[in-house]
Amino acid sequence: MGQFMNLCTTRSGLYPMRTTWTQELVWLLGNNFDYDTAKQKLLLQRFPFLEAVSIINQNDLIQENGTLFGDTISFVQEQQSPRFIKSHLPVQLLPKDIWVKKPKIIYVTREPKDAAVSYFHHHRLWNGYEGSFDDFMKAFLEDKVVYSPFWSHVNSYKKLAKHMPNVLVNSYEDMQLNLPEVIKKTAKFLEKPISDKQLKKLTNHLSFDSMKNNPAINGEEFIKDVIVKYDMPRDDPELTFIRKGIMGSWKKEMSPELVKKFDEWTEMNGIEDDDQENKVKV
Repeated sequence: MGQFMNLCTTRSGLYPMRTTWTQELVWLLGNNFDYDTAKQKLLLQRFPFLEAVSIINQNDLIQENGTLFGDTISFVQEQQSPRFIKSHLPVQLLPKDIWVKKPKIIYVTREPKDAAVSYFHHHRLWNGYEGSFDDFMKAFLEDKVVYSPFWSHVNSYKKLAKHMPNVLVNSYEDMQLNLPEVIKKTAKFLEKPISDKQLKKLTNHLSFDSMKNNPAINGEEFIKDVIVKYDMPRDDPELTFIRKGIMGSWKKEMSPELVKKFDEWTEMNGIEDDDQENKVKV
């Protein structure tokens, strides 16, 4: 824990919180739209997952080309500046140096029902979860899954963004509804100029079909090994890293009773007064 909390950051370090989509967007903006490298080098190598070493069973660590799920903290420390770092950590657990060096942080929110459904399928894939959908949703609502509590996590970053110019909050819904505008907003935040031609190409590269079919992102080879390890059905369409990429998938998976519980939970804990008018309905 000491190694992690004392991790030295740099002003050019970058911490996107959540979503592979944002990682690919940010990496390309920060690397002069180097599509060749983006297609040839795994995203996990270009944009390491900081705390992976602390949440993945040490007996299951995979290390290839010096990265992936090996000692990710050391791997991050060895990266040359500018570094691009992924994390799901809450504000309270970020490395101390962040508050001194103030690297840019991009946090991505998502509608909580969609987030819960996505997490359920993610947990099945990467952790071999065999429990029921309802049991997982119950644990999610009770803040018993990893990275909980959910609303404390979200609202802490929203509060930071109001007072710290090095923190940007984007939403998954905005990316779905108007990706070019989110790209321009993010480019401005990163102080990276982008032409109309570059914007069009980047928007196409970040489309769902492009991301899903990009071996550097979709993790197909690792997923095959995970499915075998946990003896999961190989023909299950939900067991993919890039799954559906849509809003409102909860409508097909949640019962009316469960939807009501989530809505009441959100009303009680989640939407701050000044966020009400910006709430996306799906």
